[in-house]
Amino acid sequence: MPDAHAEGAPDGPGARLPRVGWRLVLGVLLAVAGAVALVVPALGRKVAAPTCAAGGSGSTKRTPLAGFNTVEVHITDPSGGAHDLCMLAASTSRQQERGLMQVTDRTLGGYAGMLFAFTQDVSGPFWMRNTPMPLSIAFIDRTGRTISVADMAPCGATGDCPYTYPAGPFRWAVEVPQGRLASIGLGRGSVLRVVGS
Repeated sequence: MPDAHAEGAPDGPGARLPRVGWRLVLGVLLAVAGAVALVVPALGRKVAAPTCAAGGSGSTKRTPLAGFNTVEVHITDPSGGAHDLCMLAASTSRQQERGLMQVTDRTLGGYAGMLFAFTQDVSGPFWMRNTPMPLSIAFIDRTGRTISVADMAPCGATGDCPYTYPAGPFRWAVEVPQGRLASIGLGRGSVLRVVGS
């Protein structure tokens, strides 16, 4: 078949173009129609982000822990799943020292966990002094990637409680009732983003 754009080839409505099979054209049209059918219903639909206000929204009722603020986080788990969550926020040194000490409510008042936020990388350990509930912890680096996780056993008021060390410097740590990290998407390789920062 001659090249329609070769020198001397006619241009315009009478120009010869390569013949395309009707099955190919029909396939392309069906693919476009299918894509439009998937996209159009989603246009204008807003995905509701969790509200971390006291009282919560919908069926989630929350009771904040006295002396702590709340924060919204987005976690992408290692398989790409998305988790939008409300957490208690421990951002001051006083809040970080207290953490979940003396907390026995395994629901954490309706919050997914407690986020310890530091203004710079730290590498110090956590411990469980005066913490009656077993916890799991995830250490998260400055890029938001989870670098290590661990389970921590309860410890009383003694000063000889064991320390839990991170695998490296971290910017955030998340504590949850023991065994619940996976249910909120946290594990090695997960990525955490604090909403609004």
